[in-house]
Formats: sequence, structure tokens, C-alpha cells
Amino acid sequence: MDWSPNYKTYWHARYELPDGTIINPGRQGNVERTNFRAQLLRQLIARTIGSLKDRTVLDLGCADGYFSRQAMHMGATSTHGIDINPEEIRKANWLKKQLREDDNITFKVGDINDRNVAPAHDVVLCLGLLYHTFNYAETLLRLRNLTRELLVVDTDVIPVSGSWAKLEFERGLAWQRDLMPVLVLTPNAIDDLASVAGFGDPRAVPVGRDAPSDYGAGRRIMRAYTLANDDAGANVRAATRRTDNFITQPFSWRYKLGTLFYKTANLFMPVANKAFDRW
Repeated sequence: MDWSPNYKTYWHARYELPDGTIINPGRQGNVERTNFRAQLLRQLIARTIGSLKDRTVLDLGCADGYFSRQAMHMGATSTHGIDINPEEIRKANWLKKQLREDDNITFKVGDINDRNVAPAHDVVLCLGLLYHTFNYAETLLRLRNLTRELLVVDTDVIPVSGSWAKLEFERGLAWQRDLMPVLVLTPNAIDDLASVAGFGDPRAVPVGRDAPSDYGAGRRIMRAYTLANDDAGANVRAATRRTDNFITQPFSWRYKLGTLFYKTANLFMPVANKAFDRW
């Protein structure tokens, strides 16, 4: 039986279907925010590799496929969207049918923790995903193996200098009642881990006063990483050996403390969620 949306369906962006139907996002302000992020992505691509023409794109955590579609509009030859949530992939494929898109854009359920989640692509988009994957080091190593040319990361951060981490809790989306623990890092910590994984120096686009509040305050960033100029393969092999013990002070003890907090928090999540619902 074919899936179709209903009034409870949560959308991440605004879409206009060929019959004139308008699909609005589930949160107020998402249209302006999503447009801002799309413009930031275009500027980063232009500053790093020029364009997506003749390049393949992997969109990890694609949700309903908005940025996969933006990549196609920017000239990508093909885009492959992956999300761990089957509901998001159902929405993405329903939109694909409604928008009459061809097979150069595809969507499937997948988990970045799966070593065979996808083959390597020229450009990898990791937008709004990284801070949901607690093991940043392992995730960035896998992103390196998936990336032939450029990685773009859009993630929540702690807007301070230094390399350290902070455990936070966020409310789920419309269909999720639970609180979710997320580990948020400083920009320097992410850059350090990206370097260990085999990526080069980060590239960013300055944001103006009209930026959404979290971007303007430095609580969220979008950065692009090309591959390191040295022997990236050797870098990755060395990083893999160091993953369990990696990173020097001052980051490592905070990372280990964050790990302990995270595991402890998961033990108490059922109680915390019940208390949150009652409140």
C-alpha cells in the first residue's frame, strides 16, 4: 500500500507540488531558516570546489530530502539521500513521486554506523546530523571514507574557544515525545577531530546580522572540509588506531567525562521523559 501524508506529517521545508499544492514546514520560521542554510551551502560550495557540476552527492540525515534536491539544482549528476528514520524516507520518496523526479535522486533507510551504508561520493553533506552521533571521532572517520573531495558539516556547537564537549538534552520532533541526550562540541574540537580523520583546514562563510539567531550567536555552524594534502589514507589508518584513546589534553578528559554522563543519562532517560511529560 502506497504511503501518503496526513495532517500529522511533519515537514522540514516548504514544497510546491506541480498541482499547486503547498506543503509548509512543521515549525514556524523554518522557511526562512532553511533558505538561509541553502544559501550558506551554495556559498561554501562556490568557495571550495566551485560547483557541484559533474559531481555525485551523498546526503546523510537527509530527512524529507530538501538538501538532496538543492544539490541537484546546484548541478550534481546524482544525489543519494540516507536517513535512519523510515518515516523520513517515506516522505522523501512520496515527494519524489509527486515532483516527478528521475532516478538520479534516490532515498533509502540507512545508518551512518553501518560500514556499508553507501559507496564513496564526491561530496558528502552532513547537515544537522553530527551532534546526534555521540562518537564524533568514529563518525568523522567514516565520513572520510565516504568522501572523495568535500565534506560539508552543519551542526550545533558550543560558541567558545578551546576543545571540549558538553552534554545537552533536546526535545524530539513533533512525533517524538522523548528527550534526547546530545553531545555538543566546540568548533575547535570538531576541527581537531576532522584533522585526525584526514580532512584539511575548515572553510566557512561569514554570517550577517540577518542570520537565524543560533547561527548569529555562533551556536550553530556550517563548515566545509576538503581532504588533507598529505597521505590521507595513512592519516585515516593512524586515526583509526588512535580512536579509542585519541586527542590530547584538554579535550580527552572532558570527552571521557561526557561519555560517562551520556551513558548515565541513558539509564535515567525513561524516568526523565515521564517527568517531562507530566510537567
